[in-house]
Amino acid sequence: MKYSNESVNCPNCRNDSCHNFYSLYEQPVSENILYTNQTDSLQAQCGDIELFLCEHCGLVFNWAFESHKLDYGAEYKYTLPPSTYFEAFINELAKDLIETYNLKHKHIVEIGCGKGDFLNLLCKLGNNSGVGYDTSYEGPLETNNGKINFVREHFSPKGMKHIPDMICCRQVIEHITNPGNLISTVKSVLGKDALTTLFFETPDFAWILKNMVLWDIYYEHCSYFTEESLIGLFTTNGFKILRNEKIFNDQYLRIDARLDLSLYKKTYPKISANTVQTVNNFKVQAKKRLTNIRSKSKDFSTKGSWVIWGGAAKGVTFCNLVKHEVGDKLHVVDINPIRQGKFVPVSGYPIISPDKLVYIKPHTILIMNGNYQKEIEMTLKNLGIMANVICVDDL
Repeated sequence: MKYSNESVNCPNCRNDSCHNFYSLYEQPVSENILYTNQTDSLQAQCGDIELFLCEHCGLVFNWAFESHKLDYGAEYKYTLPPSTYFEAFINELAKDLIETYNLKHKHIVEIGCGKGDFLNLLCKLGNNSGVGYDTSYEGPLETNNGKINFVREHFSPKGMKHIPDMICCRQVIEHITNPGNLISTVKSVLGKDALTTLFFETPDFAWILKNMVLWDIYYEHCSYFTEESLIGLFTTNGFKILRNEKIFNDQYLRIDARLDLSLYKKTYPKISANTVQTVNNFKVQAKKRLTNIRSKSKDFSTKGSWVIWGGAAKGVTFCNLVKHEVGDKLHVVDINPIRQGKFVPVSGYPIISPDKLVYIKPHTILIMNGNYQKEIEMTLKNLGIMANVICVDDL
């Protein structure tokens, strides 16, 4: 669905001061549907990306997004990365939330809990009870002697027995076409004097813009935020910001908030001219960036076998950005067992485990997320793999 110059309204604030700044077509609609055979992966459903900036509230959204193409059911296989770096990050995050907000013997709700890993951790460390909502959840609906329950549905006030002490929502709001509706739903479960703390985490679009991370733009994410627009979303809906910061080496935004209806506004604050300028700069530079990574990927293939390390969202997107340039010389590695032996949607590249590299003997290994570079280099050293290791950010 390609944009053809008609007027576009922001799905969040309904303002019509929106402009298109990045387009990408025939991209896989999901990076987390795993394909067991190559034929099916090559025929995976595609969708288009037409990114718009709302120059009023600051939301960046995919105008071409069609929600019916996505299925967050049992086939959707997102799990936390089995990485020592990521595990340390998640553990420190959970400990910080518990200590900062005294989450001990309290009740926690998680929106989009995935397989329940983060909710289980919060409940374990603070001896808390909890309820997790996720249509893709797999596992028992009741754990920890009934203290933790899971609901295979989207979050709603229906069935909630009491107001939680915390509502957390990691890496979910970017999947919501109208983020304001989600915040309104959350607000509806709280009394006007509720002391419930909200914790939300989402990719930082300012980091994507600044570093030209084209492979961090994908179909599943229909809404993107900068720090400015995320704060505006919460304050306009009547929440006081307790804490906002960049985390995970600046890749994510964290916002902690609490209801304060005195802050409620009928209209969103207008974003700064600097944000508009940054987006306009990205529009100019993105084509050059894409041409560069395709050219370098083609050069890698002319020299023999090479590897992308990371078969999750970033890797899937990168493969589909360069698939016409690289041929069969590209291989994809992932440490997550659920991805190994599967195939990248649309581009069809097989995903292998690190130990298979001894047979491939790649000349170059391109790391999709620089946060993991040290542990990847240690793994390669232990395997005796001698290759040129490059972070994709440095291409």
